[in-house]
Amino acid sequence: MEPSSPKAVKRLTCTDRQKLILNNQPRKFDMQLLKATKENIRLAAETIKKGGLVIYPTDTVYGLGCNPFNINSVRRIFEVKGRTEKPLPILA
Repeated sequence: MEPSSPKAVKRLTCTDRQKLILNNQPRKFDMQLLKATKENIRLAAETIKKGGLVIYPTDTVYGLGCNPFNINSVRRIFEVKGRTEKPLPILA
């Protein structure tokens, strides 16, 4: 989705050595900041179904979500958050 699209707020490509270094290698990722529309909520659901991660707002903070039944998605959250032992909450 291009930044000029009415569905996208902006598109970010990130390489942030201070915040996201995994296995001593900078991690590149592609991220889209989308408006909360029905179509974009469907897109987020499809992303989760395909094993992707989504960031979503809550009342006080942002959450990082995935399909909790997809072990590779759960592993990715542990990698992104830099966790090794602390368990993740599952929200429904």
